[in-house]
Amino acid sequence: MRNKLGVNKMGLLDLANNTKAPTIYKTVRQLCHDYEGAYAYFQDRVGEMDKKSDFSWVKQDKAGDWVVRITLHSMPLYWKVEEAKPASTIEIKDPSGNVIETRPKQIGHTAYIVESYDAGVELLKALSNTKDADFKDVLTNAAEALKTVDEVELPNINDKAEAEFNKSKWVANLGEWDTKDAEGKTGQVYSKEKTNKMNQYKQLARRQLGYERAKVVVTLR
Repeated sequence: MRNKLGVNKMGLLDLANNTKAPTIYKTVRQLCHDYEGAYAYFQDRVGEMDKKSDFSWVKQDKAGDWVVRITLHSMPLYWKVEEAKPASTIEIKDPSGNVIETRPKQIGHTAYIVESYDAGVELLKALSNTKDADFKDVLTNAAEALKTVDEVELPNINDKAEAEFNKSKWVANLGEWDTKDAEGKTGQVYSKEKTNKMNQYKQLARRQLGYERAKVVVTLR
């Protein structure tokens, strides 16, 4: 661009090359619906922890034991599953309340006991570097369970929670389930109050549909 004297005019801004639009970065994880995907995800997570020298899957629990707890995305991995005692069954229902399956009540063991933090780290690295047959069985079962959670459980829980929320008194102040009720930096968002209520209804739906995970209860006196 030239001024009246024919000299190139240089502004202070290079708008053609030095601007950026807002960007959201998302980490894409493996789907984990089969052994291959679950094992690749496990190896990636162990590699990330190794780079940071922080193995968050190894912790000391309230009983004082060092344990390894692995998650596939947000689902805890069960190292072992046993029948609940006394034996009982759970009715699994669809969002309309129809029984679609009856299952034996089971207890999932989410913690693997190790001698120390370092022992837990060594175990994770060894499992990441070597395809252990027992761990393959554990991961295969976990991957199949996660597929059911993603494709059946969570959609049913969400549908049930939405239906119950939309019948509740909270609609008057917070709007229906899909209505974002607050203004955020980038537009409409769910308020903290509504988010908490939605999560409460999801937990209620989980119990009503039979998807709540059984746990061992220890009474302390």
